[in-house]
Amino acid sequence: MHNATYGGSLQLQGRNGNWVFGGGATHLGYADYRVPTDTVYVYNYAVRLKDRQVRNTAGQETSFQLRGGYISDRFSSIFYLSNYHTKIGFFANAHGLEPRGVDTALYDRSDRDILYPSQHVNHFKLISRNYIAQDAHKIWVDLGYQRNYRQEFNNYTAHGYMPPVYPQDMTIPMNLERLYDKEIYHMTVKDEFIMAAHRLTIGGNAEYQLNNIDGWSFLIPAYRQKALGLFIHDQYPINEQTILYGALRYDYSNIHSSPYQDWFASKLENNQSANIVRADELRRSFNSLVWSVGATRQMGLWEAKLNVGKSFRVPIAQELAANGVNYHYFSYEKGMRLFLPSNPTKWTYL
Repeated sequence: MHNATYGGSLQLQGRNGNWVFGGGATHLGYADYRVPTDTVYVYNYAVRLKDRQVRNTAGQETSFQLRGGYISDRFSSIFYLSNYHTKIGFFANAHGLEPRGVDTALYDRSDRDILYPSQHVNHFKLISRNYIAQDAHKIWVDLGYQRNYRQEFNNYTAHGYMPPVYPQDMTIPMNLERLYDKEIYHMTVKDEFIMAAHRLTIGGNAEYQLNNIDGWSFLIPAYRQKALGLFIHDQYPINEQTILYGALRYDYSNIHSSPYQDWFASKLENNQSANIVRADELRRSFNSLVWSVGATRQMGLWEAKLNVGKSFRVPIAQELAANGVNYHYFSYEKGMRLFLPSNPTKWTYL
């Protein structure tokens, strides 16, 4: 599989005493992906491919990075700034619920044009990494901000009970199928020091996410999420060949998702119509205490490791509140929820 990629990159870096700086820019462009077959099947429907290329999968990527700061043995502070933008087409025959209604002559006119459906993604990241050595302590403080802004565009296509013609009074642009706007604020602090024969690291991290949505199609609701973690890690050398280690971590997370209701009415089993609630308001909290103990032993050229522990992962928003078609994975996703037969337009979360 290949896509005839072309591109270029320019990188610069330098140093003046304790001050360092650098940066660069990159641009890539690629054509429709080529596969070793002239036919693929979507919903058991045979889709013919011109020149064995998956139509409308071309893309462009542009990014730039800046970094700089101050470095010394006892103190350093470096910032990293990057911005990444990509424009990618979706395989036209596999986007939506009808693979046959595609103007193949239009899509096959060029293998580098990007038509609907497509997505535009812009990811901005700013990180500040700081280090301080004070007596026996080595302290790290990392601060970060990220914003991922993704728009999915498509010609309006009515599915289910959606109106056949896009309403003129809609405030959502007619070609904006989905929009996801995620902001993340992150902080990590840790201190490494030696106490007797123990090499200890203690610290914590905090994160806040703000996620907004838009568009005439739905997959996951808007939500806010807070997370806090505390940890301690210990290394204890028995001798030059054997080291024991252990770790303990506590995490707390809270997620609050907003309710979402279809903007169009659907017919129910009782011949009534209603705007179906795809996601109720959700407030969930999770906490966990995880641990790990182990040992490493060096035996000549060989190293043996033994580790026992417990782990936990906080559920993500898609696992809790999704209710729609995910075109990236060509699947329908539904979060953990309990259906209430007494009210077919309501869902409640487990």
